[in-house]
Order: sequence, then structure tokens, then C-alpha cells
Amino acid sequence: MRYKFLYILYVLMAICGCTVEDDGKIHVDLRESPAFDWDNRIDIVEAIPLDAPLNGSSNHFEKCIVSGKSILGYDRIRNTISVFDVGGELLYEIKASSTSKQGYFEIQDVIFSHDGKNILILSDSAIVVFDAANGNYLDRIPLKRIAISFCKFADNGEGKYFFWSYSKNSIYVKDGENMYPIKKRSGYPLACQKFYQDPNGCLNVLSDYEPRYEISKIEGDSIKTRYSFDFGKWNIPEGTDMTNNEEYLRIDPQPYVKCLVSASETEEWLFVGALGPALRNYFILIDKVTGKTYYGYRRNETPVSVIGNDGTCFYGIVYPFSFSGKSVFTDYISRYEKACRDMPFIIKFKFKNLNK
Repeated sequence: MRYKFLYILYVLMAICGCTVEDDGKIHVDLRESPAFDWDNRIDIVEAIPLDAPLNGSSNHFEKCIVSGKSILGYDRIRNTISVFDVGGELLYEIKASSTSKQGYFEIQDVIFSHDGKNILILSDSAIVVFDAANGNYLDRIPLKRIAISFCKFADNGEGKYFFWSYSKNSIYVKDGENMYPIKKRSGYPLACQKFYQDPNGCLNVLSDYEPRYEISKIEGDSIKTRYSFDFGKWNIPEGTDMTNNEEYLRIDPQPYVKCLVSASETEEWLFVGALGPALRNYFILIDKVTGKTYYGYRRNETPVSVIGNDGTCFYGIVYPFSFSGKSVFTDYISRYEKACRDMPFIIKFKFKNLNK
């Protein structure tokens, strides 16, 4: 009876996004990890071909976001943001080299505003605002000089923004005219996805390259652990100071999990990416209802990236030219007449619960 109670408590804590000390960590043993089984793990709902302009070779978006009204892709090579309708047709582009009213700006990151009405671009000195409906320039929100160290950001609504920084403080807040740090750097600043919103609208942040592997929620100006991962022998040893350059150079070549690099969460599932030994990418899938965990490495033959969700279904982006061999993705895409190897596809899918 006691063990049944503890199991129910663990499941409830997982649903609420809380973390139990010690026993509550999500344990992942990469020594026994096979390739992540996309073919048997998902049902594809829809594939959306993106009518993206070629950049001289093949398209590749460093960042892609799906909203209810449009799809946004940032191409770092072209230094351009392409915006598509929900069917994948190109609506307009925003170019960093524009000579219009906003002038030139260096694109560090791009997001939709909290209400979805605007596109926000983080430059090294400002947040540049565009109308999401037509791409027209709207405003420029100046930032303090520390912004030159900002790499990722999130809009929490009502004029409050959060920034991930390369500086001695990893998280900064801009609240109206005030800007201040809320988290001191505790690990190596490896740039990757840092922020995401959960189904309840709570803003979450991923830990840096350090001995802790955590997803934390931001409440006001406080950061509290929600999920904590344990990779066993692949953990960076406790007490290692990854802010110290000598320690970083000693640890980096070792077969440890470097850090969590991405996350997306619905009411039922938490999907996490981690950079593991030999720089191999791993996927971790947690069923929040049962507490069961699935994981595996990303096969080079199936390089899909999960980019978000709509609360029920997840979205991934795939590039047919980078796939080798058959998979659930190539089989589904092949039915599209518009499909070509140079065309990116957004894949809308659901994870299966094989225990139901």
C-alpha cells in the first residue's frame, strides 16, 4: 500500500510539473539507449510543405515557430525571417539588411509576441517589432548596453521580457523601463533553446551546461525547479565549476551529458532533447499521466527536430534532402505532389501511448 501511495504521489507530482528530492528525478540510462523509435511512437496528423525561397543550396531554418495563424522560419545564412500561412505559402520576408525605417539590425533571436499579434526580433541593442499579419515595421524597444550579450529571449506579456545572456548573469528581466538580473551564471553558456511556455502559460527555462540538468519555471522574478534529470554515470560530476575555463576544457571532451538543449510540453507529454556523449543528440519522452519515460538517440538517418506544440499535437520540422532510407516521415511526405528534396516540411503529430 505504501509503494502504491508513493507511485500515485510521483505521478501527481509529474502532472503538476514538480520535482521530488532524490527519488523524484527522471532517471535516464543512456548505456541501454537504442535509437528513438519515431516509426512506432507517433501518428502523423498533417504535413505542411513550406514554399521557402532557396538560399543557393538547400533551405535550413535555424529556428521555426508554428502559431495558430502563421509559421515563422529564421534562415541564418540569408539573415532573413520568412513567414508562411498555415498551408505553407510564403506571405512575406523580413530581412536584417532592410534599409527601411528600422534600419539594419543583427538578428540574435526571433519570437512571436505573447498575444501572437507581433513578431519580435532581438538585436544587439533593441527589440524590433513587426506586425505579424503583414510584416510591417511597428516599433523599436531600446535595450541597455548589456543587451550585446543577450542571445535568447521570451515575451511574458504586459511589457515584461526575459533574456538569456552570455554574461556573468544568465537571466535578465526587462520590466517596463527597468532591467535587472535574476539568475547568476552557474554553468558554461552553451547557446540552444532556453525558454518555452507550458500548457498553463507558465514560462520555463532550461539549465545551462553544468552538473544540474533541470527545467525550471519562472514565477515573478523567482526561478524554481520543475523537472530534474539523472543520467547516472553520464552526469557531469557534482562540484564541477563549468564557469571555470580550465574545468570546462577538462570536462568537455569527456563522455558526459552536456546539457538539455530543447523542450516542449503538453498536458500529457514532456519531450526533451539532450546533448549526450560524443555530441550525440538524445530524445527523452515522459508520459506525464503514467510517469513512464522513453528515450533514445537521434539517428542520423532521421534528423527530425521538434519545434513546439499546440497543446495537443507536436510540431517537427524535417528536411527530405537530409533523410536516408525509409521512415514514417518519408512515407507520409511522399504522398504530397509538391514534395521535393529541397523543401522543408512541418510535421504535425501525436505521440502514442502504447500502454493504453
